[in-house]
Amino acid sequence: QELLGRGRDVNVSTFHSFCSELLREHPDECGVSENFTIYEDMDMAIYLHRELGIDSKKAAHYSSSISKAKDLNLSIGDFKGYIDGKKEILYKFGSEDGWEQLYHDYKVNLNTFHLKDKSEQKALKKEKKSWQEFIHVYDEYRKYQDFIDAWKSYEEKKSSINALDYGDLNYIALQYLDTYGTEELNDTYRYIVVDEFQDTSHAQCELLRAFI
Repeated sequence: QELLGRGRDVNVSTFHSFCSELLREHPDECGVSENFTIYEDMDMAIYLHRELGIDSKKAAHYSSSISKAKDLNLSIGDFKGYIDGKKEILYKFGSEDGWEQLYHDYKVNLNTFHLKDKSEQKALKKEKKSWQEFIHVYDEYRKYQDFIDAWKSYEEKKSSINALDYGDLNYIALQYLDTYGTEELNDTYRYIVVDEFQDTSHAQCELLRAFI
């Protein structure tokens, strides 16, 4: 205020507190309840561990991954699109209800491959490559499918208790600004100064762009 002179109002906040205030001021337009609570990353990890039975290390990893995805404006649908590509490869090996058994059988085949004589190994060279491909793709598919399932359950839980997480605050605020514009806020804020700009996420940068 000393630098800007008298009569200048200065508002200092984090991105999340700014977005939270915006959502509470426009709950109907944002599709939220104004009395929502905020879920922190630790709350997310605890839920994934206690309610879904995911081990604590993986729960913490999932929690971090969900937060990072939201910072990048990535949705569950984006991840589903990725595993749909993996499923197309797996369909070459048979129907989805048989993949788990195939995975087990191919694992056994590979683990016992060294027990076969040289001529048999040579004859199964092409099949071995096929087993390895299936196992590699199925591992990738299963890893992301498990992550998506956990994420969906987390979102359902959050919705049932009227909660939002930090990623939601940025995302919903950005959707609001994209829909309703920034005219009202531009009348309030003439300048925006961002401290530690190099640490801003993709979603936060998009929020800033909305004002340009």
